[in-house]
Amino acid sequence: MVGLATDIWWPVLAYSLAGIAFLGPIEMAALCRHCPHYAGVGSRLRCIAPNPFPKLFPYRPQPLNRIENSVVILFSLFLLFFPSLVEAYGIWFFFVNGPEFALLGMVGVNLATAMAALQFGYILTRHFCSRCVNFSCPLNCVPEATVVMYLERNPVILAAWDKGRRMSERRKL
Repeated sequence: MVGLATDIWWPVLAYSLAGIAFLGPIEMAALCRHCPHYAGVGSRLRCIAPNPFPKLFPYRPQPLNRIENSVVILFSLFLLFFPSLVEAYGIWFFFVNGPEFALLGMVGVNLATAMAALQFGYILTRHFCSRCVNFSCPLNCVPEATVVMYLERNPVILAAWDKGRRMSERRKL
């Protein structure tokens, strides 16, 4: 709507490219390749997330490092809140240039977009992140007892996690 009203289309292009990049190779490199499902047989990832892209990177069972964690958080925040920021620009545009009914419509759309982003975040963390085995993801909310039990039953992943933790502790020193 903002693109139609202002004839400024770069936000739509930027959001589309960021979405394709993050939900494709960037997410795969920063997040997915740390997941035990990524070690599975085949050229495609099979997990609870709808990811149609092929496996592009080698499996890395260690926890996410700081850069990967930051990438996941920043891209997630961008994808959730960028539309509301662009719509806030649309509100300002209609406030300055009128008409008032368009301003009220843009305020309503912005509120609906913000509510949809919050609802998406809630559904994601409540129904997907609470069941995901990629425990180093910053959105993962699996109970600690379940994580411990899972790692005890998967000694290869536990060993990789311990190795990853030791390496990150050495880097801090």
